[in-house]
Amino acid sequence: MIVFNTCDFRIPEPCVLALGTFDGIHLAHQRLLRYCKRAALAKGLAFVVFSFSNIPRSFLSGDHQQKLMSEPHKSAFLEKLGVNYLIHLPFTEEFARISDQDFLRLIINRTDLKLLCAGFNFRFGYHHAGDTQTLQQAGKKHGFQVRVIPPVLWNEQVVSSTLIREKIRKGDLQQAHELLAHPYCFRVAVVKGKGLGRKIGFATANLEPEDRHIVIPGNGVYFCLASTAPGVDFQGLLSIGNCPSVVSEGPRIMEIHIPGFDGDLYGTSLLVVPLAFHREQMKLTMADLIRAISSDVAAAKVFFSTWKCSDKIAGFLAVG
Repeated sequence: MIVFNTCDFRIPEPCVLALGTFDGIHLAHQRLLRYCKRAALAKGLAFVVFSFSNIPRSFLSGDHQQKLMSEPHKSAFLEKLGVNYLIHLPFTEEFARISDQDFLRLIINRTDLKLLCAGFNFRFGYHHAGDTQTLQQAGKKHGFQVRVIPPVLWNEQVVSSTLIREKIRKGDLQQAHELLAHPYCFRVAVVKGKGLGRKIGFATANLEPEDRHIVIPGNGVYFCLASTAPGVDFQGLLSIGNCPSVVSEGPRIMEIHIPGFDGDLYGTSLLVVPLAFHREQMKLTMADLIRAISSDVAAAKVFFSTWKCSDKIAGFLAVG
């Protein structure tokens, strides 16, 4: 897959082009992308994706929406789907001021476009002036086909990145996985902590997200998988929050306990797949904290004894 990160791109062959932010590459995104792939294969065309490395809606509204997927993960996922060219641009203030017609000219002048695909709610150009009707008008004028993908419903709700972020923040991880149709995960670096866990018999590794713009589940304790390398994964307990048993008020931290693991993970990178919410964080005495963690470890053993790794998660962990 050839990747372009600036507007100075050129696609040298006739193509099918998919337009969208594709944050998380969820069920609805996959329907659009697979339609493009089938069309490209049937017509002997190149498969192109035009996307953004940040979330335009977040940039425009200033609400700093967190992403569902890191950029390396997104690129690898698109390559696996069979994309030949990825135009992956940062959405900047300058780009936000481009008119809908100038945006279309950028694409039309730099590609040999035969088919353009977008979701039903795709908007573009200054003040969101362009929509799918604008795309269809351009197709008629410039001689390319336009395919608009209708909404995909899940439990009578429209599948969207916003809905999935809400599910993750609430700890509804099984639903998030269903909406994504692939594992929700993120990469973390193992960093130095205070070593309290080891002192009380439950060693933990302190974690920092490698991409601070990735959405993280809400505070609580979760059952999770952690992978140190492709095909090397562990069952664990992921704790996210302010450690109320240790300090009355403190920064939000993330740590993992892997039952039965006695190695040193400091300085390594882990791929973490949160699977299910277990319990809220609680302010406890040290004795009660030890009993709570013992109970957590027993609960994790029960959870993983009945939990079955799906083919999608297994395949994902196998390639890292």
